[in-house]
Amino acid sequence: MENIKSTENETCSSIKVAKVEETIVKKYEFTKDIIRYNGHTLHRIKALKDFLTVKKGDLGGWIENEYNLSQESDCWVFNEAKVYGNARISRDSYIYNKVEVFGCAKVYDNVEISDIVKVYDNAEIYKDVEITGNAKIYGSAIIHDSSEIGWNAKIRGNAEISGMVTIWDSAKIGGYAKISGYAWIRDSAQVYGNVIINGNV
Repeated sequence: MENIKSTENETCSSIKVAKVEETIVKKYEFTKDIIRYNGHTLHRIKALKDFLTVKKGDLGGWIENEYNLSQESDCWVFNEAKVYGNARISRDSYIYNKVEVFGCAKVYDNVEISDIVKVYDNAEIYKDVEITGNAKIYGSAIIHDSSEIGWNAKIRGNAEISGMVTIWDSAKIGGYAKISGYAWIRDSAQVYGNVIINGNV
């Protein structure tokens, strides 16, 4: 298994790990199942109530602390997915299978990530995005507004992907590239630098 480490400062000095408010009715708790993974202690979670397809008593994936998965909304970590460091899943977002979200990455607002995707460093993914396959999102990349990423695609650097963009196959996006509209980037395409792509490409 590929052992990927965050390339950013995982202490996230500008991000303080929030304490879960005592007044929140918790939707999950830690089980006694604990593993050590990439230098982190992860806990298996268990649902405390029904929501969407999750039933009370269902086991979820692995997180390091309660900041990693919001106790509010319907977000969830399924299967063997892992969230650790100062990464956070919130607001109706889901990760499945063997996905890993770590470093200071943020996933929120109706995002679904599955298979063996890795999201790390300061990457931010939000608003109706779907990511599958063996894709890797890292650096300070931002993906939002109904984009779809899959297969072996890599999004990194300060790249920003938005709108109905599809990035597939072994495409690589980096630098300060901005891609939006209905663009379709696939095969072994590489987009770097200050390139701006907007529209039907």
